[in-house]
Amino acid sequence: MEYLNSAYVWGLLFSIASFVATEFFFPVSDDSAIAKKQKHFWAITIFMIMLLQSLVVSHLFELSKTDEANQNKINSLVNEKSTTASTALNSHKDIIVGSVSEVSKQTKSQYETLGKRIKELEAKIGSVTGFEDVTGTTQVRLLINPNLRDSVVVYDSSSGKFPILEGVVNFGYA
Repeated sequence: MEYLNSAYVWGLLFSIASFVATEFFFPVSDDSAIAKKQKHFWAITIFMIMLLQSLVVSHLFELSKTDEANQNKINSLVNEKSTTASTALNSHKDIIVGSVSEVSKQTKSQYETLGKRIKELEAKIGSVTGFEDVTGTTQVRLLINPNLRDSVVVYDSSSGKFPILEGVVNFGYA
């Protein structure tokens, strides 16, 4: 019964049916030999056209199956590459998030509790409003004082000292 799924078999059956229909059921106006030869000619011609058409349709079905197989192969490769890319993306994302978390932890650990030193600083120069990170080879914290115009107090994290409180005024950090 596999042959019933073939477009070629169905095309052949329709070709034979068209030949039989043309040969036996096509009316001829007279019984002359020329009319019968014309009928035979058209029966054979229609049979050949139908047979050729069945071959074309059969070939199109085969192409469709091949195309579908190729499309499935391409889809599987695209899915595989997409999965690989997604895995790499998530892996890099995890690395970046982990790195940012680690840097954030390290940065937080570098901040020191200034507590009493801030109060001494405020007593000497006025209120201290904020901290600003300065990145470079030496880790320093700048404390900006809005009351003193253009003055910057530097806290040196490597020595743990406030140069302005120690009496050493060195604005080389800024």
